[in-house]
Amino acid sequence: MGRASLKRIANANLADLATLATSALTADSAVRANQVREGTPVNAKASSLTTALGGDDNDLVYTAKVKGVDGDNISIEYVDPADDAELDVSVVGQAITVTLGYASGAITSTAADIKAKIEATPEADALAAVENAAGNNGNGLVTAMDATHLAGGQDGTVGTKNEVFHDNGYVYVCTADNTINDANWKRGALSSY
Repeated sequence: MGRASLKRIANANLADLATLATSALTADSAVRANQVREGTPVNAKASSLTTALGGDDNDLVYTAKVKGVDGDNISIEYVDPADDAELDVSVVGQAITVTLGYASGAITSTAADIKAKIEATPEADALAAVENAAGNNGNGLVTAMDATHLAGGQDGTVGTKNEVFHDNGYVYVCTADNTINDANWKRGALSSY
């Protein structure tokens, strides 16, 4: 038997294995979707940080754009350059550093300025959404802030569409395939009938 023949047989066997693996995965998803299991699945939650700078109208809320615990690794830092400088935003990994604007011996950056600069910096904008904190209009001057991590992120329970769980109080249905970054679990209260 020639090399070409052996190669055709090997490729045919690989194709058969791939088809078999795909069928097994599809069957497993179908079985899981048709079983009711005990447990309490959770939806993913986004990490967030509300600054607390102590001034008027200068606090912002940062919310991770991807839900899950990895958002807790995002940090925000405001650096006082102590010398004339333009407002700047840099990102290293998941660390967002805001170098505050400074002129005539004082910080010149407002919360609104920082929000606009972060939204205009693709690497920072990809990590976190920014909005004014409740009761803040963004017009207040900010102060320096040590690097502070977002917190409160939660991974979602992985599930397939139509998968069902129950606990003592609720039944949970996965309305679309769910990864650790999704929130596709819906629930309904259980009651006697």
